[in-house]
Amino acid sequence: MVKNVQRFVDGDAEAIVDARYLPIVVTSWFGTPTLGLANAFCEWHAAFVAEQGRVSKPLVFVNDATLAGRPSGEVRSRLAAAPTPEFVLDSLVVVTHPAVRGAATAIRWMAGERMKMNFASDLPSALARALALLERSKLTTARPLVAERYELPVVQRRRRSSRSEARAEATRPIAD
Repeated sequence: MVKNVQRFVDGDAEAIVDARYLPIVVTSWFGTPTLGLANAFCEWHAAFVAEQGRVSKPLVFVNDATLAGRPSGEVRSRLAAAPTPEFVLDSLVVVTHPAVRGAATAIRWMAGERMKMNFASDLPSALARALALLERSKLTTARPLVAERYELPVVQRRRRSSRSEARAEATRPIAD
């Protein structure tokens, strides 16, 4: 069963996955993604697309990287290895920083033709494109979504007592 919101944390890096508007899934990235964060996210992603594939659900991914830093080569390789099944209609990536756009382009290049990735200049335009794609495919979201009014889900932030505890969090999602 899909949880509506997942949060992955590793040190100062964080990813929040919002599946409240299935078949649109919005992932917001904060800080410079670490390998621990990428591994945790990719493990979740693989299980999620496998579950969606069993119920034959098409998906559109929207990745908001406006507040993300440039990932290392190791992290780019890990993200490029993530599965992209045929039922993924598109993956839209919001980037504003040239270095992050370059890293995203490298991920797409490493993944090859199997990865669907298109760029958007801001989150509202990415969501509008995702909604238009769903409309063309005669699909609707699980709940109403207005592209210009999207708000990141409120997630309780837990204080960590140490850096090692922060690293340990990357191996498991925090259910909110």
